[in-house]
This record gives sequence, structure tokens and C-alpha cells, in this order.
Amino acid sequence: KMIAVQDPPHALGWALQFPEGPGREHALNYAVFQWASRDLAAATGWAASVPDPSLRANSEVAIARSWSVQEAQGATAWAAGIPDPDGRTAALKTTLLKWAEGNPAAAAQWIGERGATAANEEIFKSVTSGLAGAHPSVRELWLNSTTHPGWRAAGEQILRNTQDDSRRKGARPKS
Repeated sequence: KMIAVQDPPHALGWALQFPEGPGREHALNYAVFQWASRDLAAATGWAASVPDPSLRANSEVAIARSWSVQEAQGATAWAAGIPDPDGRTAALKTTLLKWAEGNPAAAAQWIGERGATAANEEIFKSVTSGLAGAHPSVRELWLNSTTHPGWRAAGEQILRNTQDDSRRKGARPKS
């Protein structure tokens, strides 16, 4: 991990030599995350040039995660332009959750304006699930700011299920 922090491109080259498996994937994701936090343009340029679709998609999600820590709205706009639909959806789940944690109304409005597609509903539900442990005012603002009544109902159900699961496990939801 130290090399990824000090010299992310070098760490990436090193990780690419690992055999296939979870260790390789973790090392690659960490190196790309660190690279994006230091030189976003270089990391996004590299990811766009990766010929392997799986590696490119994982790298784009790592970039989105890194970028969203500092500027979730900009990271979301970038993630929306990822050409691969599955990679775009995965990256948007990450960036939109981070955005919704800080500005749930704006994030809900943004995803709502993209239209009621299956992918956008999947993203909405993922973010709702991710916000289950957030302060109730954040969850309420997220749900109340969506423009799709069906999504709101689905989000409310997700939160009810999460609370029920927490109660069964003995945990107490945040209030």
C-alpha cells in the first residue's frame, strides 16, 4: 500500500503483474484510487485507454470513489459519461451516494432528471440503501426530493426493511 501512496503509476504496473484474483483486484483498485487522488487527469486518461473491459470498469469505479471524496458532484458528472453501461451504473452508485450524503436534495434531483430508466432506478435504490444509516433528515430529504413517486415508495420500503433487519439483529437505527 505504501508504494501506491508514494508512486501510484508504479504501483499499478506492479499490481498488473499479479495473478488473477482478489489480491490483484484489490491492489489495482487501491493504486488507481491513489493515482486519482494525486493526478485525476492522468488516472482518467489511463483508465480510458485500458483495453480490458473489466479492468477499465473497475478502474473507473475506483476513480469515481476517489474523486467523489473531494467533489461528489463533479465526479457524478464524469461518471455519467462513462461509455460502458455497467461501469457507468457502478460508478454512479458510488458518486451519487457520496453526493447524497452531503446534499441529498440536489443528488435526488439530478438522478430524477436523468429519467425513470431501469438503471437509474437501480442507482436510486442503491443510494437509498446506502443512506439507511444516515441521519433521518438526510434520508427524508433524499426521498422527498425524488420526482418519481414509484421510486419514493421503493425507497421507503428499503428503509423499512433496513430498520426491521436492524431491530431483528438488536441494533438501534440512528435518530
